[in-house]
Amino acid sequence: MAKQQALAARNIPTTEWFAIRINCLPAGALPYAAFCAVKLPSASHVEVVAQKLFDAGKMPVVEGVNLELVALEALAQQCRSALKDYPQSMARDKELAATVQGTVGFEHRAAAMAAVRVQERQILARTEFVVKQQIRQLRREK
Repeated sequence: MAKQQALAARNIPTTEWFAIRINCLPAGALPYAAFCAVKLPSASHVEVVAQKLFDAGKMPVVEGVNLELVALEALAQQCRSALKDYPQSMARDKELAATVQGTVGFEHRAAAMAAVRVQERQILARTEFVVKQQIRQLRREK
């Protein structure tokens, strides 16, 4: 409840969507991920953490926990989860996407949707790879 109140005080919705792109993370994605994922020892920490993340734009260490690391780990998990949730294999989607030029009607739509899924998977896989690299770097710096 305290997290919801802290978000509401900043006009940030409790459910947020971020468009992940191949070349960067959207502004606000890491602070939001950190805030949602961090397990705080008490409700009194919530406002302090919200101020640092959202108002000051800092990624603090709270009770020995690096919130940037928490955010990156949460993002990597979300990418893994999304990649696993596709109903058919990447190979099948690539095969179907390759037919987009020679199809019409429903077949064209199915091929176009497969092409979009291939691109989404590539973005998710690239994001997961980059995030894992950042996690490794942070752990080395400890």
